[in-house]
Amino acid sequence: FMRPELVTQFKGPKPPESKPAKLVYAGRLSAEYGVAAMLGAMPLLPDTVELHLFGKGPMQEEVEAAASKDARIKYHGYRSMEVIYEAIKSSTLYLNFRPVGQSIEDLSFPSKLLEALGLGAVILTTPLSGIPTDYHGAVEFAPSIEPEDVAKQIRDLLESPERRAEIRAHARALVEKRCLPEARGQL
Repeated sequence: FMRPELVTQFKGPKPPESKPAKLVYAGRLSAEYGVAAMLGAMPLLPDTVELHLFGKGPMQEEVEAAASKDARIKYHGYRSMEVIYEAIKSSTLYLNFRPVGQSIEDLSFPSKLLEALGLGAVILTTPLSGIPTDYHGAVEFAPSIEPEDVAKQIRDLLESPERRAEIRAHARALVEKRCLPEARGQL
């Protein structure tokens, strides 16, 4: 079930999408979680796209260096969950990549997906086999975490407000059905 503080967020209105387009990632700054692909995708995206990164990890220096060279890349470091939730809630897209093809993939379901779904975010993620099929319309899957593929998927989603609204509507229905306290005993 969703954390209680998210229930209030979920039931509240989603703020209007920001201009420029705001991509958000929160988590471990590492290549296996797609951070290198996100940084590599930025030169392939329009100048109206910003990437906001939260967290720490082995790629922190690379993230800081990229942010110093490209004003569209914003590194926020480690922040409180309240700050991160606000960033996710106001994002155009929430990026949450995980390694595919590992032995534990069938058991993998990133809790951050539930949090972002509850905040009304449109999520671009990797197709982990541990993500139940009824979640598939509530998130968008990247074909790989290669920079070119990530950039194309981001461009496609940014160019289609209708698709983002469709994903958001499916996510809302899924959260109401499976994640809110009212859903207990109905799974």
